[in-house]
Parts: sequence; structure tokens; C-alpha cells
Amino acid sequence: MTEISEIWSSIWAVVGVIVVAVLVIEFLPDYWKSLVRRFRFGGVGKPDYRALAEAYEGAEWPKKYYADLWDKMGVDWARFTAWQQRPCETEFFNFDERGLRVTVNPNITNKNDPIRIYMFGGSTTVGMGARDHATVPSYLSQKIDELGTPVEVVNFAQLGHTNTQETIAFLQMLKREQHPDMVIFYDGANEVIPTEQTGEADSLFNEHHRSAEFNILHQSRRSDLVAYGIRAMVPRLMRRIGSITGNKGHQLQDVTQLPGVEIDKLPELSKQIASAYVSNIKFAKLLAEANDILPLFFIQPMLFTKKTKSPHEQKYILDGAVKPAVRLEYFQSAYTAIRNGVKALNDESAVDISELFDDTVEPVYIDPFHVSERGNELIAEAMLPHVMELIRKKG
Repeated sequence: MTEISEIWSSIWAVVGVIVVAVLVIEFLPDYWKSLVRRFRFGGVGKPDYRALAEAYEGAEWPKKYYADLWDKMGVDWARFTAWQQRPCETEFFNFDERGLRVTVNPNITNKNDPIRIYMFGGSTTVGMGARDHATVPSYLSQKIDELGTPVEVVNFAQLGHTNTQETIAFLQMLKREQHPDMVIFYDGANEVIPTEQTGEADSLFNEHHRSAEFNILHQSRRSDLVAYGIRAMVPRLMRRIGSITGNKGHQLQDVTQLPGVEIDKLPELSKQIASAYVSNIKFAKLLAEANDILPLFFIQPMLFTKKTKSPHEQKYILDGAVKPAVRLEYFQSAYTAIRNGVKALNDESAVDISELFDDTVEPVYIDPFHVSERGNELIAEAMLPHVMELIRKKG
């Protein structure tokens, strides 16, 4: 009996050592790092790199903004469009019970019968990096109002949504008998970022996560659920085990493990991206006109074509790249195809403002895709003549 007890004592000692080792490997580095960051940077921890962009001109509010963003902003499942923003309230950004970003509309009353404009897009239209009053929809509403036209702009954009998802959301909106006077789509970045991940045109953002999650609660995937649960609980340990065994399957957050684009396939892939985008424009326009809605489609600017980049803009131009060595050539190829596709469409409702900041010397971008509040205002100003022309035609 004594020998058996000693054996069990040895086993439990080994188990205890393993448990302690796992806890140390998994949690101590993050705890220590968090402690050091809070000591150095205060209650909000280390600022998100975007908060330090020159385009913010040294303002302090972006540090708290991004701390709130990563702490309080989230998404929920949404029928047909995959996801939508979760309602939340903060000092800087607010989403209502429908998951729509609050838009500041001046002088709206029940008596002045405003022009109703619905805007669709991804995070740049949502206004990532900007406060509620300084998104593109809020600035556009303000500028139209200043010209003496009562207007109500509603921001239907969702983080990460592609133009295909927006077109589906527009269709669903029409089926709910919601008919604005005008609809505006602001796109470009999310037509190329998901494809940068998958290597296939017309993809969803972070499609690899959606594939891994599919039917994960079904009994046929019980072993996958357990495996993902372990990997989620101890990701640091599993990464290290994976690096030893060569099994990278658990690294769902590591973009370098994604297929990405292949350099020799760029011309054909770029054509497919442009074709999907132009097809969506045609389809959305048919839907709009069939419901007596005026449509506008804008191609957004991105950092890659800006000729003079600030140190921050240059430093983070490859942020999130699956294959950094391919990114610039890929984006140039894809965006050229999109621009040419829209030009060939020869439709005045499709407007290319992607070169808006190309010759701007001052810092504008906070990352490769999102701009400062001043940048949002300039985008709204670029949209304004086209919007007012349609309003005049509607009479």
C-alpha cells in the first residue's frame, strides 16, 4: 500500500508541476505585460497604434476612444448579412438597438419633411476612428443642411461588410417597406481586403473564422468544439505546441496562415474583383430605381496611392497584410481594375473619389484604410455636389 501511495503521490506531483507550468506559460506573460502597460500608460493601458497617428494632431481623446472600442464594441449574428453591430453607448460612439451608428442630423423635425438618405458601407462609413458627429454620414448631413435642404441621413454601414453584403442588406430593407429618397454606397477597401485573405474574389471578411465556426455546436463537430475550447483557453501554450509539431491549424487569428493572393494570378483576380463590384452596382441600381430611390456609388480612397506619406502612414501601410511582400502590388492591381470597371460602366451614379488624398501632403490616414475626422469631412465635401445634383433632379 505504501508503494501505491508513493506512486500516486508522484503522479499528482507531476500533474501539479504540469498545471503550474501551463498557468505560468499561458497567463503570467500577459498579466505581467498588462501590469507594465497600465503602469506606463495609465488606466486605459497601452494606446492603440491608431490613436498616435499624426492625423489626430496630438489629441488625447483617441486613446480613450480606442480603449472603449476594443472593450465595448462587438457584433452579433445577423440574418443573410452574417453579422451586425451590437447596440452600445459610449462617450465617443453609439449604436442603436438596430446596430446602426448614431448619425448627427441637425434641425430634424416632424414638420420639415426632410430628404431621407440611407448610407451603406463598411467600417469607413461606420466611422471607425471618429466620434459620432464626425463620421462621413454626419458631416454629409450637416453640409446638406447648411445649404438649406432639410435632410435625415441614416448610417446602415457595418464593420467589415463588403458591397455584396450591403446589397443584400439593401434588398432586405426594401422588403421591410423602408424606402428612402436616396441611397449611397461607399466602398472599395472591403472589396479587396477579404480577397487578400482568401485569394478568391467576392469573399467575406475573416471568412476563415466563419468556416471554422460553422455548425460547431452540432454533435458531429463535438470533437472540434472541445479542441477549439482548449485552444481558446490556452492559446499561448497551443501555439508553442503547434510550432514544435508543425500543426498550425489552431492559429485561426494568424493571418500569415491564410492562403492569400498569388502574384502570378493578380491580373485575373483583379478583373474578378472589379466584375463582382460592378455587378453589384448594376443590381443595386436596378433595385433602387424600381423603388423610386436615387442611387449613388462612391469608390473610397486608401493610403496606398497617397504620394506623400507621414511617418505613421508609412510605418503601418502593411498592417494586417497576409503576404506583406505582395500587398502593395495587389492593392494597386485590384484598385486599378475597380476604377477601370467603374469608368467603363459610364454611369453618372458611380463616382470615383479614390484619388481624393493622393496629392495631400498632410497626414490623413490613421491606418491603411481609415482616415481622421478631418478626412471624413473632406470625403463628405467630395460627395456633396453629386448628392445635391440628385436632390435637385428629384425636385
